[in-house]
This record gives sequence, structure tokens and C-alpha cells, in this order.
Amino acid sequence: MNISGILAEKQVIDRQNNYGQIFPVAEFGNAVREGQDALSRLKGALDTYNKGKDSKQRLLDSGLDHYAHRYITYRASQKSPLLGATMLGAGVLKEIPDFIKYSFKDGVSKAWDESRKDLTEDWRGYKMGKTSKLKPEENPEFNKYNSATVKKLLNVLKQG
Repeated sequence: MNISGILAEKQVIDRQNNYGQIFPVAEFGNAVREGQDALSRLKGALDTYNKGKDSKQRLLDSGLDHYAHRYITYRASQKSPLLGATMLGAGVLKEIPDFIKYSFKDGVSKAWDESRKDLTEDWRGYKMGKTSKLKPEENPEFNKYNSATVKKLLNVLKQG
């Protein structure tokens, strides 16, 4: 193994052992990144699907954010209960500035509805992830909450 391979292995080990199970900092970052990657894949599929279509045929991005919320807490909860609970808490904290921002932009009622939906998806992901070994894409319980747009895009991604 060359020096770059050894350094890469060391980084993996360091990430896995970063504060161990006391506070899984690296695993937290990995779970967020994994969720962001899933959201990016869906957004890319949406852009590809909509390319060249007139406005009546295009899909809107409805449900993508809620999918990402559920995905992140689901994957975190699968890794450990502590990581899942940490991610759930982070989801609550993330909603505070979002609520404030969207209250000014769209009004308190709409901002509350959106925050409530995001937190509901965080909670669903947390509960399901603790008891399932399946990947989110393979879990019917996880996917029953997907919007029509997300269902369509996941099928597009599956087909390649």
C-alpha cells in the first residue's frame, strides 16, 4: 500500500473513531452528507426529467425537502440511537432560523406549516430508522410518505 492509501485508511479510521459513541461527530457529518447526496440525486433527476419539456409537463420540486429530512434521520437512527436522537435535535434547531426566515417571507402560518411538516418527517425517519435494516429506497414504510414527484424521480433513477 502506498502512502496515499495509508493516509486514506487513517482518515476513515479517524472518522469512525471520532469521539467514539460519546458523541459521534464524524458519523453525524456522514449522515448529513448522505442525506444531502440523496437530495442532490433527486434534484439532478428532476432537472434531467424537466429538460426540454414545456411548463405543463414539468414536475415541481414538491416533497424533495421532506424526503431529505426523513432520509437523514432514518439513516442516522439506523447507525445508532444516540446518532438518531442527535440528528432529531439538530433538525429541531435547524427549523428555528427557517421558521424566522419564512415567517417574514410567507407569514407565520405558512412558516409554521412548513416547519411542522419538516419536523414530522424528521420524527418519522427517526422512528423507522431505529427498527429497520433496509435502505430507505427499499423500505415500503419509508416510501409511503413520498410525494408523487419523489416517487416518479426514484423510479427514473432506478431505471438509470
